[in-house]
Amino acid sequence: MSYDARNRPTFADAPGTAHDIQYTYDTCANGVNKLCRLTRGANTTQYAYNGFGDVLSIDQDVQTATAFVGSSLGIRYDAAGRRQTIIYPGNTRVSYGYDAMGYVNQLTLDRNGSITELISAVVYEPFGPLKALNLGNGLARSIDHDQAYRITAINDPVYDVAFNYDANGNIIYQSRNVGDLDTGYDALDKLTTATGSVDSYAYTYDRNANRLSDTLNGTSTTYAYEPFSNRLNQAGLDPVLLDANGNTTQLRGMTLDYSPDNRLIAANDSNYGYNGMGERVVKTNAATATVYVYGLQGQLMAELDGSGQIEKAYIYLNGQAFAVLDYASDTAGELTYIHTDHLGAPQGLSDESANIVWLADYSPFGLAIVNEDPDLDGNAVTLNLRFPGQYYDQESQLHYNYFRDYDPQTGRYVQSDPIGLSGGLNTYAYVGNNPIMKTDPLGLVEWIGTQTTAAAGEFGGAVIFTFNLETKCIKGKKGTIKVRAGGGAAMLGLPLSATHSRKVKFEDGLSEISPGVFNGQAKYSYISWALGVGGSYQYIQLGGATTSGVGGQVGYDASTASGIGWSNLMASEITECECE
Repeated sequence: MSYDARNRPTFADAPGTAHDIQYTYDTCANGVNKLCRLTRGANTTQYAYNGFGDVLSIDQDVQTATAFVGSSLGIRYDAAGRRQTIIYPGNTRVSYGYDAMGYVNQLTLDRNGSITELISAVVYEPFGPLKALNLGNGLARSIDHDQAYRITAINDPVYDVAFNYDANGNIIYQSRNVGDLDTGYDALDKLTTATGSVDSYAYTYDRNANRLSDTLNGTSTTYAYEPFSNRLNQAGLDPVLLDANGNTTQLRGMTLDYSPDNRLIAANDSNYGYNGMGERVVKTNAATATVYVYGLQGQLMAELDGSGQIEKAYIYLNGQAFAVLDYASDTAGELTYIHTDHLGAPQGLSDESANIVWLADYSPFGLAIVNEDPDLDGNAVTLNLRFPGQYYDQESQLHYNYFRDYDPQTGRYVQSDPIGLSGGLNTYAYVGNNPIMKTDPLGLVEWIGTQTTAAAGEFGGAVIFTFNLETKCIKGKKGTIKVRAGGGAAMLGLPLSATHSRKVKFEDGLSEISPGVFNGQAKYSYISWALGVGGSYQYIQLGGATTSGVGGQVGYDASTASGIGWSNLMASEITECECE
């Protein structure tokens, strides 16, 4: 990897040229200190910005087996700098409206002038999580939380569930309209049992969290590993082969091929291509090609066919997939709403008439049995979204999971974690073998450290954030930065909100360390409560990096604030390290 004088990555050299990555900065309109163009082999992504540094468009040109397919995703903002409208390929538009606290309370779909209000009667908890809404088809959904803001119930006619937790915060019982589920864990919070109304699962592990056995309804499968490693070499009666880099090359009789940077590029008769962000942008086989379009945070926004015609569009609410437009049988897009569980995994789809048109039943580690026509109308509905950040590939039975590919049958990734042991002692395990409580949607580069917040003002004022952050060791490099951000804020709270601090983690959606991603516009919204020790809920975006969620803090403060301002990288250093 080569860097410029500002520690921005400029070129990643792979064997040959097909997977080289070139980064270009500063050359586009309003692009000072911004990434303007990104290429990986023949695949190109270009960005355009407004005067505030917000991305206005993401244009990509992707090579299929027979042609180049272009696409454009547009983004517009309101006067407060908040995302207002997404313009999809094909010109479908989705617009967002906000309440006085900055939470989304309107979601409007424009299909060539035909307007659909997707949500109404939206209610949020005092510190931000969604509490209730009505879907555009008339179905109502509400979410109950306890005082720690854990979800205690989802009230939804498609997927209705209530949760009980143990002392460690693990869900041990789910009372569901699709059948109850009891779950058990070991002392390290790894899932050991899951007993439902139909199926019962049991799992055992070795000391490195490798699965030794799984049992389904009394029938067991055992697993074996290379000595002194986490490399799987036997799954039941099937041998498993890996290459020198730890990539799985033979699995259940299937051959898998990889790029020099360990990205899956072929499975059976399908081939895959990626852009410079590491996003999979094309899938091809002998008969068809599918091109994928992504948003700013790596969310899948649309699928196109090999001629560039849109096939599907995905609509998001508060970062979670909320609805789908399918253009296969309707050129304007047939709308369905996604009904998710507590993790964000789709459990069902309802159409505009509130009919349930798709259902999924998952094993604990995400293997889905799908009913594509539960209303028996003869129209099969397809949805390939699975656990958050995962996309089901029928040809391989794997789930594309941004930087790696996940096998729900073994509960493991088929590639070793590219951040090495910094991601955990087992570089293949999925979320510490606790898929009931955790997800791994995307973004391998995490910046972890401390946040100090100083705010002043009762009904209007200012807020200043200082962040001291570092990455784990990623590909032999470690980043350390100091960022200062802030600006004006609409505030409610004590006349003087004293300084408080908390731990924080940012994700930037990049596969390489790039401190410059923190430069740009800052957007922030937080609520805090502390008399010495307390907590806070916040959402902060610094340039292209974001953090959100509930956390503990120390200090003296009782305030709420939201606003837009600036984010400046004050100091940065990239050093060599050993990814042990």
